[in-house]
Amino acid sequence: MEEQLNKDNNGWKEQILSLPKKWLSQASDTDEYGFPDQLPKVPVPPLEQTMTEYLKALKPIVTAQQYEKTKNIIKLFSVHPGPKYHDYLVEKREAEDNWVSF
Repeated sequence: MEEQLNKDNNGWKEQILSLPKKWLSQASDTDEYGFPDQLPKVPVPPLEQTMTEYLKALKPIVTAQQYEKTKNIIKLFSVHPGPKYHDYLVEKREAEDNWVSF
């Protein structure tokens, strides 16, 4: 019985480990390593989300005064020129495979 349990336990590991290989092998166009040629495009997060996450990351590493100053700068940036830059990134995402690269 113990032998059967060990066999069953190893079976699920093999099944899980083989999933990526199965998914990749089902892709119609793959490169020399078996990865899909076409990956989904990286999304451009909304400007407000980016600014909020930036402030969240900044808060533990700056003083309260620096945080407030940065918050005010972000408010101004979110009005102008932030939306212009965001639109540029959205357009770049549509035109190129990777908008993050130069």
